[in-house]
Amino acid sequence: MSTFLLEVGTEELPADFVDSAIAQWQSRIPQTLDEYFLTPEGIEIYGTPRRLAVIIKGLPEKQPDREEE
Repeated sequence: MSTFLLEVGTEELPADFVDSAIAQWQSRIPQTLDEYFLTPEGIEIYGTPRRLAVIIKGLPEKQPDREEE
């Protein structure tokens, strides 16, 4: 299991844009990980007017094996 950090630098964002971005990341990141069969131990999302960041703890290094029919 690994810890993954994604940090995105931005130009100065208004506070309501930061709140909106955090809300979108809170819904989309877990959904996207689930679509790829990745189940982390925890997700933390942070935002400031110049940075957006997500820390994904306990991220599997690969997808689990599965069979498709």
